[in-house]
Amino acid sequence: MYREKKFRTIGVWLAGLFFLITVVLLTQDFLQKRRTQRLEELRTECEEMAVQQDWEKLESAAREWVKLDESAADGWLNLAEAHQHQGRLTDCVECLLKIPKDDPKAPPAMLFAAEMQLNEARQPSEGLATLRALRKLTPRGQVVRKHLISLYAMTLQRQQMIDEIRDAFRYHAEPPEAYVYLMIADHLSFTNGVQLNTRWLTAEPESELFSVARAVQLIDTLKKLETTSPETEFQQKAAEEELNSLLKRYPENRALLHYRIGSAILDEDIEQVGQLLARIPETDVLDSLSLRYAGWHLMKTQRPQEAEEAYRQSLSLMPLDWHTWHELASALRNQGKLEDAETAAKVAILGKELRKDCLSLPDAGQPPAQLLDRIFEYAVRCGADDIASALHFQKQPVE
Repeated sequence: MYREKKFRTIGVWLAGLFFLITVVLLTQDFLQKRRTQRLEELRTECEEMAVQQDWEKLESAAREWVKLDESAADGWLNLAEAHQHQGRLTDCVECLLKIPKDDPKAPPAMLFAAEMQLNEARQPSEGLATLRALRKLTPRGQVVRKHLISLYAMTLQRQQMIDEIRDAFRYHAEPPEAYVYLMIADHLSFTNGVQLNTRWLTAEPESELFSVARAVQLIDTLKKLETTSPETEFQQKAAEEELNSLLKRYPENRALLHYRIGSAILDEDIEQVGQLLARIPETDVLDSLSLRYAGWHLMKTQRPQEAEEAYRQSLSLMPLDWHTWHELASALRNQGKLEDAETAAKVAILGKELRKDCLSLPDAGQPPAQLLDRIFEYAVRCGADDIASALHFQKQPVE
């Protein structure tokens, strides 16, 4: 009797368990079907609200959509659009960046987010970070490379610009202007540099990057004026004072130190050049421009052999720098190496003319084919094999 009762109890439990499992499965199936149906309804609602430009209702529907499915790229895109049209730009950017990175719609959304951050959303540093993340996601994307290279140039991040271009070579993703930027890399200065950095600095008033880039390009612009007035002289004096203030605040800033060293060299101030070179951090000493400046100081302090070594090391890092070839020729001539000096001098003349032509381009983004041919020949002459190979590949006809 006891055994029969036990079996009946077990049977009841098993029947109850089976019934419960059946109910759960049916409920899950019903909920899943209802969820799928609701998602389709929300998609339709969002399409209708976007056409009607009813941004509040679009926002409401899109919010429900992404709550039901956080991986829905279209849901985030609709919510981003609703935020954008209601003037909530940072919320728009946030939505665009929530699209799963493995979704095909993520790269264009990230690019749009970066462009907003750099402009109307007023988040320039975050914009740079977004572009870097996008470049890792799509290393062959030429548009992303174009943005990054230009931004590094505009903000006087010279070495980052060079590194970005050389990394782009690996994927044949460099834009045509990359070769122009390499030719002018020793002195980056742009007509709209002050304007852009002023805008970014307004968004981030404490930014070292934008304050330095703005100040250096402002003083550079003022010094290039063909005619001066009491007003421009006052502006130049104020700009110099700002540079001094920034150098005290950021004593190891590479762009500031390079500008100051370059100015001291023009003034033939050997002592100041030596003092400023000593302030360059050890991590930056192997920068090609720092090495060129070091070579100048070594020459002025009667150490031509050491200067030659510095110039050659500089050229190993940036072989297109005509100015380094010019100074190397002087160091070689000083040591009686006349044949080598003549060779270096000829390279310097070619590079100087080529750089001048690059600076006179109305649009660096559209260098003429003839100019690129000359840069290719110059790169070969300089022994810049990576640059020559990359440019040769770009010149090949598309099959």
